[in-house]
Amino acid sequence: MLLAATACEAPAAEKKAAPARPPARVVLAEVESGSIQDRWRFLGDVRPAARASLASGASGAVTKVRAREGDRVTKGRLLVEVDPALAAARVGVVAAAEKAGQEALEQAHRELKRLESLKENVVAAIELERAKSKARELTSRQTGLEAQLAEARAQLALHRVDAPFDGVVARRIADVGDWVRPGDALMELVSTDKVEVLVDAARELFGRVAVGDAVRIMSTPPIDGEVLGVVPALSPQSRTMRVRVGAKGGDAALLPGAAVEVEFEVSLQGDGFVVPEDALLPSPTNTRIVRVVDGKAEPLVVEVIAKADGKALVRGEGLAAKDKIVVRGNERLRPGQEVQP
Repeated sequence: MLLAATACEAPAAEKKAAPARPPARVVLAEVESGSIQDRWRFLGDVRPAARASLASGASGAVTKVRAREGDRVTKGRLLVEVDPALAAARVGVVAAAEKAGQEALEQAHRELKRLESLKENVVAAIELERAKSKARELTSRQTGLEAQLAEARAQLALHRVDAPFDGVVARRIADVGDWVRPGDALMELVSTDKVEVLVDAARELFGRVAVGDAVRIMSTPPIDGEVLGVVPALSPQSRTMRVRVGAKGGDAALLPGAAVEVEFEVSLQGDGFVVPEDALLPSPTNTRIVRVVDGKAEPLVVEVIAKADGKALVRGEGLAAKDKIVVRGNERLRPGQEVQP
């Protein structure tokens, strides 16, 4: 029995208290209040600042086509002419009538002035009144003739299709001999002096962008740009909002018709706090951070609102500004484990 007791005491004596686990060495950061800057990219279409579909203003046969695809034209240059013979003839007829009416009116005024210069006992009052009436009648007639002449000249001008701005012919539709009617498209003209980018952005950008904001046009190479206009309504088809963007410097790298991404810098803020992205411990069910309270690890489930530039905007129950959180060494920490910064 003594030997048995002695044998039993030996293992018990060898059992000693296990040494305490040393504190885990970690790197800490401080929870901050505020916002983070994110960059959102959306696809846009490069379009000329001016684009016109030039149409005929009169009926007739095309007699002249003075430009072809790719030709650079200046404002006011004749591009297409529709047979102006009839309109020109009408201008000639009305112009001749207007000229004759002007001469008759001048003659009537000279005669009236002569009669008014004579003494009352030399010219009868009825004759003077007759001269005045004739001058008034010719004046009214001349006003009508001048209006007819202006109308005839305007009709003649409709037979010309001139370039409304400096640009390049993108498409020629009519050829000499074609019969056209008012409203028929004859040529398309685009301006290449300045282009802009029309972006269809997600509705989340609404309220976060304004005219004058800086953007980045991701062409090759990237170009600094700015917001020129914002449409405060969503497209019924795509549920996107349209933003018009222009290049600040040269836009030679932007080819009309090309698709480019535009990068917007967005300030994200809300009911949350800013933490380093390294502090996040994602899992299939949630995302946690490890807060240090009284030198011990305390996991805390958080909701990630946004991420940008290595930072995250989060919110969680009990989280406060200036809390100490673990950003390195947090993967193997157990709840309640002591830590050493």
